[in-house]
Amino acid sequence: VETRMVVLGATGLEDRLQEGVPATLRSLALAGVAVWVLTGDNRDTAVNISLASGHLTPDMHMLDLTHATSQDRIMLKLRAFIDQVGQYPSDQRALIVNGDNIALILNNHKVMLTFVKVSNTTDNSQTMKHYCRYPYPVLQSFAADCLHCRRVRLSE
Repeated sequence: VETRMVVLGATGLEDRLQEGVPATLRSLALAGVAVWVLTGDNRDTAVNISLASGHLTPDMHMLDLTHATSQDRIMLKLRAFIDQVGQYPSDQRALIVNGDNIALILNNHKVMLTFVKVSNTTDNSQTMKHYCRYPYPVLQSFAADCLHCRRVRLSE
């Protein structure tokens, strides 16, 4: 550990959203388009960007699986979320996952079915919000096979 140091200067950069992102996301939601945010950023960055864009709101009930490191823990969190679904409007629920979660979910059929059930707890005009860091082909396969999407188009 460094000691007796003096900071002479510090700088920070902000990667701002492109113009029109919040309005575009609102329009997509109104049109009934399910939006997934897939990013290579860490969880905090992804959530902060989503809050800034209006994709997430601070008052949403968020199921964050990113710290669940076992299938049993994921299943407990999913079941607890299902039990609370009626307490929140469909547009006030969000799901946050990462690549490790997806790997655990894909390796257990029962967990996968429960995850799909949670993912489908919103009406057609709304969407769950997903954040994960995982290879593009795996995400495409996951969305097509597990969530039964007819057409899947994900951007890297």
